[in-house]
Amino acid sequence: YGTWADWLGVPRHTFTAMFGAVIAQGRDYRETFQEFRPGFDLTEEREKRAAAGKPEWFGEGDLYSDVRPTLAALREAGLWVGIAGNQTARAGGLLRGLDLPSDLIATSDDWG
Repeated sequence: YGTWADWLGVPRHTFTAMFGAVIAQGRDYRETFQEFRPGFDLTEEREKRAAAGKPEWFGEGDLYSDVRPTLAALREAGLWVGIAGNQTARAGGLLRGLDLPSDLIATSDDWG
């Protein structure tokens, strides 16, 4: 979410702290944006970011070097491997596009 902090013009550590506070209170993660910009429309802002050439993105280079071998070893050991996170549906799509050795990749936005 660091790039969202950049987009909003707030320090990354401040955004991260607020994000943690929102989650700790059991609130929807999207409420974090409201704390910095009341009336914030996440869908609209995603479109604005994409139009500005700054879409939500990450790739192979963002993974720790041991991710693939560790996930592969778990699957080879017969374990079912799921990757889940409090992320956007787009992030889930990006993760699925990395073709990680897993049985399921899902995000909170995927689930609604």
